[in-house]
Amino acid sequence: MKVINTIGLVSISLFTLFSCRKKDRVEKEQTYSFIIEKKIKNDTLVSSRSINRKTNTLEYDFVYNKKGTIIKATEYYKNGKVKTISTLDKEPYFYLDIGYYPDGKLEHEGSISYIKQTKYRIGWWIFYNKNGTVNSMVEFDNDGKGNEWVIQKKIVEAQKQNSSAKTVRLFNSK
Repeated sequence: MKVINTIGLVSISLFTLFSCRKKDRVEKEQTYSFIIEKKIKNDTLVSSRSINRKTNTLEYDFVYNKKGTIIKATEYYKNGKVKTISTLDKEPYFYLDIGYYPDGKLEHEGSISYIKQTKYRIGWWIFYNKNGTVNSMVEFDNDGKGNEWVIQKKIVEAQKQNSSAKTVRLFNSK
């Protein structure tokens, strides 16, 4: 009789434990400026979207790894086109950043570090003209305390560009 009661108690406990576990879900949270939609799978945050409350447009889209680190951050223009894509390069906070003009053409490529939720450029960046040619290459550094500076800058003259801009790209854009 004791064994049957124990099995019954264990069965009820396991049923209660598994039925109380939260399932995959989307949670919504409101801040002053945004409606934040968090997608959760197996009780782990996998992605989130930030929608501007005033314009009802998507401004940010984040993808997280199992540790909760952002592995991809996408920022959007009000017209819905991608403004920047930042992809984790080295944990915990070094990213490859690609920026686009509002018409979708490539604007810049470079590395950033996120320190206290602020983006800092670091290393060599390539800046493009709206026609897709390289405008300049700039080397940045920062102290992680809000100060960023240019180490050196190279202006690329249009007549010297005898190859496509793709040959000088740092990494793939999409």
